[in-house]
Amino acid sequence: REVGTVVMRHLSDFDATIEQDKEMDAAALCLHAIHTTAKPSISNIALRCDWKFTDGRPDKSKVQRILKTLIEAKMVRKELGKISLTDKGKNSVKYDN
Repeated sequence: REVGTVVMRHLSDFDATIEQDKEMDAAALCLHAIHTTAKPSISNIALRCDWKFTDGRPDKSKVQRILKTLIEAKMVRKELGKISLTDKGKNSVKYDN
C-alpha cells in the first residue's frame, strides 16, 4: 500500500516575494469585496472575488484563511456572523482605489 509523504523545498527570495505579493493582492481583493457587497458572507465574498473550484462552488476556505489574517490585522471584524470593515480596513480600501 502506498503512503503519502510531504516534501519540503526551500523557496528562493524571489519566489517568497511573489508569494507575499499574491497574499497581499488577495487580501486587498477580499477587503474590496467586503466593502462593495451589501451583505458580505464568506460565500458571497468568494463569488465576488471569483474564487471558485473547478465545479463552480465558491472557495470558502480561501476566504476564511484571508479573513483570519485580516481580523488579526484589525482590518475586519466578525461579530455574530456579520462581517464588516473596521476603520483601519475602510481606510485601506479608500487608499487602494
